Amino acid sequence: MTFFRPGSLRALVLSAFVAVPLFSQGQPPSQQTPPPNPPGQQPPPTQPPKPQPPQQKKANPFEAIPTAPETNKPAEAPKPEAAAVPVAPQDVVESISFRGARRVPQDTLRALLETKTGDKYDQQTLDRDFMALWNTQRFEDIRLERERGPKGGWDITFVLVERRIIRTITYPGLKSISTSEILDRFKERKVNLTVESQYDPNRVQRAKVVLQEYLAERGRQFATVDPEIRQVPPASLEIAFKVDEGPKVKVGKITFTGNDNESDQAVESAMKNMHPYGIPHSIFFESLFPKTYDSTKLEEDQERIQQFYQDHGYFTARTTDAKVEIVNVGGGKFRLPLIKGTKIGKAANIHISVEEGRLYHLNNFNVVGMKLFKTPDVPQRVFGMQKGDIFSTAKLRKGMTDMQKVYGTFGYIDFVASPDFEPIPNSDKIDLTLTFDEGHQFFVRRIDFSGNTTTRDKIIRRQLLIDEGDIFNQHLWEMSILKLNQLGYFEPLKQGE
Repeated sequence: MTFFRPGSLRALVLSAFVAVPLFSQGQPPSQQTPPPNPPGQQPPPTQPPKPQPPQQKKANPFEAIPTAPETNKPAEAPKPEAAAVPVAPQDVVESISFRGARRVPQDTLRALLETKTGDKYDQQTLDRDFMALWNTQRFEDIRLERERGPKGGWDITFVLVERRIIRTITYPGLKSISTSEILDRFKERKVNLTVESQYDPNRVQRAKVVLQEYLAERGRQFATVDPEIRQVPPASLEIAFKVDEGPKVKVGKITFTGNDNESDQAVESAMKNMHPYGIPHSIFFESLFPKTYDSTKLEEDQERIQQFYQDHGYFTARTTDAKVEIVNVGGGKFRLPLIKGTKIGKAANIHISVEEGRLYHLNNFNVVGMKLFKTPDVPQRVFGMQKGDIFSTAKLRKGMTDMQKVYGTFGYIDFVASPDFEPIPNSDKIDLTLTFDEGHQFFVRRIDFSGNTTTRDKIIRRQLLIDEGDIFNQHLWEMSILKLNQLGYFEPLKQGE
């Protein structure tokens, strides 16, 4: 009896994978037939197989992997695509045209539209196309028309009215201001009214207001501006701002109330914009020629009056009110050249109310953050104010500038001083606290020159009072710049360039 040795696990797995496609192809497994017995020999008696001890079944690592049964499903035939629903000819846009467009090409306009020739007619899409054309701000009016085409569809027509182009801008009657000055003011105020630009009535009105304000600054408070529009076929126009300047308004009398401690002449001298021309510090010739009245500069003079009082110790002084009265001046038969004429003019009499307040004196002088100097009296000597002196903001400003120069000589070029004022209630005393931010000390690392094509570096270095490796000295640097300018070899050098 023949026994077959059981194969290894790899052979069993291989045989299993090889047997599956053989059975799947419908071929039965081959059967082994025993060899025939030789003649004259009796077949051996059949004996039952010997019982073998039960063997423990080895675990198959592939049993944990579920395998789906292989089924050969016939491939599904591709479904035919749904046939496009034909659009009725009466719902198709046959053509899109534009009427009235002269400066803008029609291809440019068609690129803005969502509707194309051959599309289905959709009123909402046409409404969006209408707004797309309107938002270009090139047209004053747009009208949408439609009519049946030769094929039964719709012919769409956009009827456009282009905005007119400004050909010229003139200012007849204007004498006080030049055209270049007007264009600069229009550019500063962003009027956007120029030649060859599209006409916009809002811009014309804006230009009128700006021109009237400009004339008022030149003393023409009663000037009138009337814009006139003239059509120039086919789609252009001319704008003329007709100006009637009217009489020039001069500064008349200037009076004050509330100035109990300062004279009218002293307060009026602080008004740089309204103070008349004349000989300074004279009694009879200080106010010879009046200046042109400008309402916008009156506020600046009010601030100068307040600063004048603070410089003289009246720290809480302020101007409470300013009234202007326009009166007629001149006329009559008597004429004095440059002073009095026979033509009737206008003058602005100004009345300013002042509230002086107390005269303050310095009480405590405190310094915070000072590390360079060990003696606390250095800032007091630089500022020129001691305890009990009249508190002057002019000395304070000058002292802060001088203190910055002192720190600059030691290399502290980022020095900043911040003042803090604390008036003592119900008294004429005020405490001053200065907070110093010294920053870092700077040294000169390297000095380079550029632009000196003919002059050698060593000639320039001879004029410098500071050298590489030294502590930066602001005063010596300014003197070095001055010496280089005195050579005359270069264009004037300036600080910070």
